[in-house]
Amino acid sequence: MAEDDALEQYKNQFPPKPSQTKEPHEHGAEDAEPDDDAEAEVVAKVQRTCQIAAMSAGSQDNPNERRRFEKRIASALDLAKSIRDEFYRSSAFHQVISTLLKDKQLDRAEELADEVTVDIILERVHEELRTARGDA
Repeated sequence: MAEDDALEQYKNQFPPKPSQTKEPHEHGAEDAEPDDDAEAEVVAKVQRTCQIAAMSAGSQDNPNERRRFEKRIASALDLAKSIRDEFYRSSAFHQVISTLLKDKQLDRAEELADEVTVDIILERVHEELRTARGDA
């Protein structure tokens, strides 16, 4: 019993995490604000997934590596599409586009550029696309 009280006192020294203090909201509710921390975590996951995919980029001759690359890109795209915050979503799509360019998939990367809506990120995407096309 004393151990339980000591543990509770220890826990009470620290403020609750933001996720512990927010009121739960219905999934998909139109008026619900996206959770910045959760959205940032999804972007980080997209980035890690793209980094792993990039290791298989350019391996057109190896079917296993191709499958691995396409699987990771599909996963990163699904994650990016799930992001509601405009900045985070644009950032995630930028990661996917950059990875596709490493695999020389210029057409596919150009198609995804339409998903980037934040000007500063779009400028970077356009710069990378120009470089990939040889227009730089």
